[in-house]
Amino acid sequence: MSEPGVGEKPIYRDQVVRLCDLVVLDDVIDGVTFENCEIHGPAVIFLIGETTMTDCEWSGDAEAILWPAYGRDYVVGAIGLRDCTITGCQFFRVGMLVPDDQMDVVQAGFGLA
Repeated sequence: MSEPGVGEKPIYRDQVVRLCDLVVLDDVIDGVTFENCEIHGPAVIFLIGETTMTDCEWSGDAEAILWPAYGRDYVVGAIGLRDCTITGCQFFRVGMLVPDDQMDVVQAGFGLA
């Protein structure tokens, strides 16, 4: 991890990251950049704010990875990724909670549409 300066958010580059190690005191990872990392669970994530994912790969069946929110605005135990940038990462043992109004777009991104 690059050491952030005052007011800067951390950058993880070319390393293995365990999501549970990043959420010891809070359920939200805020403003972090992940580049070419292996991101490991077990975990379920949900995207908040301006989080972007580009050129990522996921282990497992896409239909098992995507968890519908069924109208919920609040969940317990999932890890929120707020305003994060995730590029070229591989996800292992990670599911994604998807709001109902975004499921079609996310499924298309996984090649399920």
